[in-house]
Amino acid sequence: MEAPNKELISFVLNIANGMEYLSSLKIMHRYLTAGHVLISDDMKCKISNFGYASDVIDDARFFEKTKGNFPYQWMSVETLLNRRFTPKSDVWSFGIVIWEIITQGSMPYHDLTEENVKVMVTNGKVLSKPTHCRAATYQLMKSCWNRHPRDRPTFTKLVKSIRSLFNDSKEPDNSFNVNESP
Repeated sequence: MEAPNKELISFVLNIANGMEYLSSLKIMHRYLTAGHVLISDDMKCKISNFGYASDVIDDARFFEKTKGNFPYQWMSVETLLNRRFTPKSDVWSFGIVIWEIITQGSMPYHDLTEENVKVMVTNGKVLSKPTHCRAATYQLMKSCWNRHPRDRPTFTKLVKSIRSLFNDSKEPDNSFNVNESP
């Protein structure tokens, strides 16, 4: 069953709100994927799987606990290269979650090894624009994938941008297909 686009952007906004809250508490999720988002009966998204969020200080502990089975497809450049998480690492993952939601379940880089993904992201390659996604939404995703964490938006800024996309939409059932910003 395909969800209407207005519903999809609502999901994205719910997740951004949840991550903004976690960020305000200085908590890094460190394993944010669409698969770790639950949808309630009233169609609200709830972030789940906090097993790796509890050790926010010790990055090495995350890699020990995952025993080599970590989500490299969703990891930021600094995490892939230096095994270092920052609050902006979750922003990177959030951009991929948006892509997953828009493509309705596709797994990014599903056939690539960690080393391949590392080479791609260090060379500036990011996920391609989904066919039915207009430029403004894709730009929002790409802003999450800036190479340097300092150049990525905060979750507070992302919430404002997503609300703007949601509110400025001229087509009520086509919120992801907003007009490109000037």
